[in-house]
Amino acid sequence: VVVRVGRERMEGPPDLLQRLASTAVTPGDGIEMLCFFLGHRSTFRVPELESLAKIFGHKLTFDPATHALESPFLRVRLPSEAAAHDISSRSVLIKGFYEVWGEGKDYDDLMLSLEKYPRSKMEDTLKPDATYKFEIDAFGRHYPKEQQQAIMNRFKHLPLRGRVKLNNPDVVLCIIEDIGEHKTVDDPPRRVFLARQIALGERRMIEKLSLKSRNYLGTTSMSSEWSLIMANMGLARPDVLVFDPFVGTGSLLIPPAYYGAKTMGADIDIMVLQGRKKPTTKKGYRGMSVVSNFEQYGVKSSLVDLLACDQACYPWRIRNEFFDAIICDPPYGVRAGGKKIGKKEKKPKEVPDVQESDPKKRRIDDETPTPAVQPPQTGIPSEKHIPQCVNYEVAEMLDDLMRFAARYLDVGGRIVYWLPTTDLYEDADLPRHPCLQVVSNSEHKMTKRLRRRLVTMEKTIRWDHAAHDSYHIVSTNHMNINVGDYYLRRGEFEGKQRKKAREEKAQAASKGEAPPPDVDEEEEEDTA
Repeated sequence: VVVRVGRERMEGPPDLLQRLASTAVTPGDGIEMLCFFLGHRSTFRVPELESLAKIFGHKLTFDPATHALESPFLRVRLPSEAAAHDISSRSVLIKGFYEVWGEGKDYDDLMLSLEKYPRSKMEDTLKPDATYKFEIDAFGRHYPKEQQQAIMNRFKHLPLRGRVKLNNPDVVLCIIEDIGEHKTVDDPPRRVFLARQIALGERRMIEKLSLKSRNYLGTTSMSSEWSLIMANMGLARPDVLVFDPFVGTGSLLIPPAYYGAKTMGADIDIMVLQGRKKPTTKKGYRGMSVVSNFEQYGVKSSLVDLLACDQACYPWRIRNEFFDAIICDPPYGVRAGGKKIGKKEKKPKEVPDVQESDPKKRRIDDETPTPAVQPPQTGIPSEKHIPQCVNYEVAEMLDDLMRFAARYLDVGGRIVYWLPTTDLYEDADLPRHPCLQVVSNSEHKMTKRLRRRLVTMEKTIRWDHAAHDSYHIVSTNHMNINVGDYYLRRGEFEGKQRKKAREEKAQAASKGEAPPPDVDEEEEEDTA
């Protein structure tokens, strides 16, 4: 049996799982903490938290009924404060973990709550030789320094026996206000907390891996924040193999490689994989490619290989399930369309009829010289041969992707991919496979009508050739999946509606009648 505990890879007899299960934290055990998320990406926050707890092998419990998308606060239980530090070291959507000393609907209620907290615990934390500082963090509001000082003075009665130190103190006491979004200055907070800071999230990784400083970019390069989230959802960790079948410039493989995973990528466009060979505007960089991006962050050793292949007819001939994670952003026809190897149908050229009476334009088929004898075809393409490509429909691409993940993912491995949708999305549109179980499905609104959903699926059963070779995903809503065609057609349709509305308005004005209602301005601007 091979299992992972935190970052350690352990091997042992089958009863090892039972010994590990005996040390698991049951609901109600552990330390209760306040998890403070960022204000955005509300549907992605809890799935990332659960994935990180699974990566490090920590038991995470919380009450789902207490979690609301409009609130960034969630009470959780973790085995120890070290578990909170582990999760925070990789999270980009968590602001921090806190030990709550008091909570109330206003400051008077908060003071009453602080009286119930054991004073001995406060004194053990705020020792005479310890340093401390106060911080104010309000969700939905920013206070100037004068108001911050006035709020801090409310807590003079606490046993503050140490000295103040603003840089790297031993204890950070946080005054947290839950005000909410789009509130006025006069709106009171919904809740107020006084808490000790345990750990902070690692938002610095977003700037460290930012595309602004990336050597080699493409039109569809994924931002560092989304790439880090996908790496966490895919359980990227040391000594696992992560694959991207639509690698492009490699933006999705950089974070897994940075976290110690071995990475592989494939793309049908060999020119993208080879990169630019000519000098660019950035001085000192020549021959930029996917490999140069890995070299930039010092993770070239984590790149196993890059393959130029067609995902519709992948070259894998191995029968084992060897990928631990598949992370990809399939092309869905908005910025870039999908391509696969195929032969384009040539339309026959129409030869105009020429009258034989005109000697200058008469046919000369009989006078056409006999072509030279061509060498026999061996069936082996030359090294410089580039096959033709045809359009790769999104529904067909998703079918191939699900079958590929079910075939080559190891049991327990995950596939994380973006599903293109619209505002008419339904759960029935989600592609499914008997070998894959949905872990999370989070929506990202790109425009008023265009959406994309980050879908995470985990392989639960092994591939059975007899049962799964002929299985294909359930036919999804064609107009909802092919968002490129859908979006353009809808804009064209609404353009005709606006034109018709203008004509009706002009006719009503000429007859002296009341004009019909105008088309929604927001929709018109968004469609344009």
